[in-house]
Amino acid sequence: MVVVTCVERVRSIDGLKDSLERFIYTQFTSDTRLEHSGNTWIDQARLDTSVDGLERTFQHLLASLKRERNRLSGVSLLPGETLARIFMFGDQLTPIRVSAVCHTWRTAAINEPCLWAEIDIDISRGLLPESLLQLYIQRSGIVPLTVHLQLLSPQRTNPLFTGYMAHIIQRAKSISNLSTSSRLPFQTPTLQSLHLVAAAESPIDSPNESVICPSLLHLSLDYNSNPIPSIPAQRLRTLHLARVKVSGPVMLHTIANLHFLEELCLESVITETTFEDAGLDPTSDTITLRSVNLVNLEPIWYHVLLPTLAYSVATNLFIHSRTSDEIILHYHHRRNLPVSAVYIDFADHSLTLNHDTCLTKLYLSLIDPSFPFATLRAFVPTDAVTSLSWTEGRALPAQALGKFSSLNRLSFTFSPRPVGNTEVRLDATINSNLATLCPHLVLLKIHLRKSVISSITYKDGAEDALQSFLESWTDLHERRFPLLWIQDDIRPGRWADLMATFYAFVDNLELGEIDVMENCPKFPDKRRFLPNPPDSIRRAARPFRGFASTFDL
Repeated sequence: MVVVTCVERVRSIDGLKDSLERFIYTQFTSDTRLEHSGNTWIDQARLDTSVDGLERTFQHLLASLKRERNRLSGVSLLPGETLARIFMFGDQLTPIRVSAVCHTWRTAAINEPCLWAEIDIDISRGLLPESLLQLYIQRSGIVPLTVHLQLLSPQRTNPLFTGYMAHIIQRAKSISNLSTSSRLPFQTPTLQSLHLVAAAESPIDSPNESVICPSLLHLSLDYNSNPIPSIPAQRLRTLHLARVKVSGPVMLHTIANLHFLEELCLESVITETTFEDAGLDPTSDTITLRSVNLVNLEPIWYHVLLPTLAYSVATNLFIHSRTSDEIILHYHHRRNLPVSAVYIDFADHSLTLNHDTCLTKLYLSLIDPSFPFATLRAFVPTDAVTSLSWTEGRALPAQALGKFSSLNRLSFTFSPRPVGNTEVRLDATINSNLATLCPHLVLLKIHLRKSVISSITYKDGAEDALQSFLESWTDLHERRFPLLWIQDDIRPGRWADLMATFYAFVDNLELGEIDVMENCPKFPDKRRFLPNPPDSIRRAARPFRGFASTFDL
């Protein structure tokens, strides 16, 4: 193996450059005459052939020299697998674009089949060039395809659509936004994820018996008030139903027969009959799921689904409703799961309960700044709650916190009301009673915020309230309070003169920014059937203009 250093390669290039300049100067100057035969046409043809050959030679030589130059750049030192991984963060045409940058990028893109296995098809903007689709299919090799369709009413009479779509679907592992009006008979042995959409103007016929999905694991149906079809697979792990029309018994029996189901999402489901008319006992059995999402359902569904689906200690429950608050609270109490942390966002009308083994997330209209905490204690077991946080709410009376006997972390925001209002002062929550009722408290975070309603200057009584609480805590427990954290947006400078006083009662005192909801756990994301790329990437994508003539496909 011959090792050539960069310096030696540059010297060779310089020597070649000098030789070419001497040859051109001696052979093609203005004083040089060409001797040719009498047949001028033959001489012209030979000269043209020589010129073409010389141009091709120079093009190859120039390409080789540029390739050597590009290899000296830092990005060319990355392994091909790393480059291919970076390219996957692009859009539909990224594989084509990066293939036209340099030899290294082109090689990395072509050698990664997964980079070509994701295909977006938007019928509304015109069909993609057939040559481009064939190229993607060819370079994806044997890797199963992921197909995203941006259409609701495909052109069923278009033979090109039917032809290449039938071929692509047979190789797909994931298909999203496929319209039920496409009438494409297909067998998909590798299909694992399917999202079907019913066009509003196109009624759905009986289930297509030619649709065979033996490996289907994830199914999403958006049926625009059409009846639900029979579920084509028994191995489903994810089932999303939106705007379907189904009777209660059919729904429960369908879910009960999916023994491997882990995630269920129901949105705006329309019921055909009542459960009582069907003679079904909804509490006769329970179904263990990993995640249940119920969004904007009719009240009858909460009566049945909550005790049936949300009884497991490992089930994450998500409910978004504006009309069935009392029903939700009533049946949630039947879960009787211990709650270790409570997070209330009054601005978002949301309540998050951490059960340690699972989460409950409720979006209810009754969760507003006037939310009565007595209602919370009615359906949340407070004995085991160790952390309580709320934002955008009102001052909570300290007596109400007495029900949280295990509380050790308290975080909240407080916005004082105008002078004369009964809720003007912070000492409604922070007072000597808090030191008595919550002996396990180790952290107190308070965010004092200006009211967005008025620009009036308020007297919140924060200094007196905190000093009274800390003195009572020290006298009662014979130790200093562990950690006090304050963010004051109203009058931040008032704490400078109180630092020495507070340090006599506090081990750690922090003044700075606070996020009272920072420890609120994020509810697990449900499975996404539709891609959600950044808008900037989609806007930046330019239409495909054809392949570069300098590259072999």
